[in-house]
Amino acid sequence: ERERARRDEHGRRRMSLANVESGIEPYVLLAKNVASASAMGGLLSRAIDDVHCLVLGELLDHPHARELEACDAPEWRLAALFAFGTMSEYREKSSHLPPVSENAVKKLRWLTVVSLSIETRMLSYERLLRELGMDDVRAL
Repeated sequence: ERERARRDEHGRRRMSLANVESGIEPYVLLAKNVASASAMGGLLSRAIDDVHCLVLGELLDHPHARELEACDAPEWRLAALFAFGTMSEYREKSSHLPPVSENAVKKLRWLTVVSLSIETRMLSYERLLRELGMDDVRAL
């Protein structure tokens, strides 16, 4: 019985990793046909808006994304923030970034919770509210 539970847990972890990888897969396939840096900016924006696409590293490594990085394009800065930043960083820099949808804000909040939970095992409501830019625990 214990062995079955261990296998089930391992299977769930593997499925969750597969789900994360499958979220980026359509964008990686589309990136193969991107012909310009501006088109790559549009693709990055779509990936940011997609709540199922939780990792952007492969897209940021694309040659056209590197062109966006070289010219410090807002689309690249936003994608890098979603890949490596937090909600509080977004709030600080939002005036210099393209606007994002409510889905993207929700996704960045999720990613921020993940980042915070890597730093510490105990997250207080106060810290979560502050880091996520939220006003009440119920919404949290």
